[in-house]
Amino acid sequence: MELRQLRYFVAIVDHGSLSRAARVLHIVQPALTQQIHQLEEELGAQLLHRSAQGMQATDAGKIFYEHAQAILKQVADARSAVTQSTDKPSGTVALPLLTAVRATYPDIVFQLTEELTGNLTEQLRSGRLHFAILFDDDQLGGFNTRAMAEEDMMYITRADSQFATRRKIISLEKALQATLNYLACSTASGRA
Repeated sequence: MELRQLRYFVAIVDHGSLSRAARVLHIVQPALTQQIHQLEEELGAQLLHRSAQGMQATDAGKIFYEHAQAILKQVADARSAVTQSTDKPSGTVALPLLTAVRATYPDIVFQLTEELTGNLTEQLRSGRLHFAILFDDDQLGGFNTRAMAEEDMMYITRADSQFATRRKIISLEKALQATLNYLACSTASGRA
């Protein structure tokens, strides 16, 4: 068993597709398939199966996935420990959310992933993720959602600008119109 086989297997499960995993790993799909077959032969178990949702881990694959992730994390930690120097910050970041989940649900494997909203939405639909924190881009129909935070957006201009407004609140439509007017004036006067 080789570390690259573990990385390949984890990538396939994470991306739910041989072709996407091959692109991310920068290898050709036949080579990826061959490495997974060798891994399955060595373990004596089928780890993946193709479904309508893409490549998914079998029950044995789900068990192996947790171990593969743990092994890869230990290897990364070992590399970090060896290359650690006083010049570079290193170590582990422990988030209160992760600590709380681990304390309350010790049998749940919590994986933090940062990706584009569209990628996370697709992973939620396919069942590869169970929950995500996303921006609501009006593409979340069919999901149970709960708002976590609201942000104030501000239209900012110089106080003496002709586009300044005395009102404290301006609609997004009016802010966009003011911006378009500014761009039109700038282009007409050659300032753009």
